[in-house]
Amino acid sequence: CAVEEVFDPSGVLILMDLGSALLSTEMALEFLPEEIATKVALCSAPVVEGAVAASVAAVSGLSLEDVKKEAMGALLGKQTHLGDIEPLQQQEMLSVSGKALTSELWQVQNPNGLHARPSAALVGEMAVFESTIQLDKNGTLINAKSLNAIASLSVQLDDKIKVHAEGVDAQQVIDAFMALANKHFNEDISQQNVENVVVAEQDTVIKDVAGALVGLSVCEGVVTGPVVHIESKMPAVPERDFTDFNNESQLLSSAIAGVCGDIQAQIDAMSKASAHAEIFNAHLLMLNDPELAESVNTLIEKGAIAEKAWLDSITDLANVYLSSDSAYLQERESDVWDIGRQVMAKLCGQDSSDLEILKPSILVAVDLSP
Repeated sequence: CAVEEVFDPSGVLILMDLGSALLSTEMALEFLPEEIATKVALCSAPVVEGAVAASVAAVSGLSLEDVKKEAMGALLGKQTHLGDIEPLQQQEMLSVSGKALTSELWQVQNPNGLHARPSAALVGEMAVFESTIQLDKNGTLINAKSLNAIASLSVQLDDKIKVHAEGVDAQQVIDAFMALANKHFNEDISQQNVENVVVAEQDTVIKDVAGALVGLSVCEGVVTGPVVHIESKMPAVPERDFTDFNNESQLLSSAIAGVCGDIQAQIDAMSKASAHAEIFNAHLLMLNDPELAESVNTLIEKGAIAEKAWLDSITDLANVYLSSDSAYLQERESDVWDIGRQVMAKLCGQDSSDLEILKPSILVAVDLSP
């Protein structure tokens, strides 16, 4: 059973369509051991939007009950925008929204500003709150629960930022933000400025050697061995007809879920305290970013097939990182292309297995992804 494959003690949330999907799910639960079945929740949230909202909540460490609530509320923003919610209902929601508060101004002391890791720490901290939370840099406000939105703000060393929170737990948001800021967003600011290393690497002069391949070596020393060429190409958008919004969105949702599963397996295979695990966690947040999902769904609503909508949205996102004022964030463009390529591979049925090297070899690549 698929539930048993993904089960862990925190529980399993199942999103499903009506009809046969509901009946087959209920039947499957009857065959599960009681200790598993009691930790499975069924959810009537929309599969696509619900899956995105639930994934973000789950990655942030929320309980099964809270993950389900996030999934159930996935359409609220769209319903409000389209006027599907009656004015009276909107007024009732506003009346219980709580206070609107603003934090103290914080001067960023992280050598590379809010790059991927501290941004991921901020998103993880903010995602657990119900309030609407915005990060403010010089009057420019973005969604503080979106990793990609934070990247677009390009917060650098010595920049001054603050958060605005509106909701029933606004005070807790402010307290949590200031506590995290005082810990420099869980980053050791005594470390060498990584951005300087990046710039220095870019300035490295590589001399041509007649008859030889030249480039930056990752490991020191002299060795001999066969060359293994690593090449990661972005699959081309297939030529096919648009089906409908639900089907296209479901295709994309399944592909993203598959890549998230692959990345989670990589995290599980290493120490969660390692820097590599933090990089992969940032990739998960990128994949489950609510603003990226909105961008893709908007294109699908206009008639783009899933592959085209995904590639266009990823291209726009990569350009956001590339146009950043921070050289370090510019380097993260490659991370966007990496996750973008993995999802495109799933969508196009080109899901490749791990590279298998049977004997000592020399790896050669234009770029090495995480």
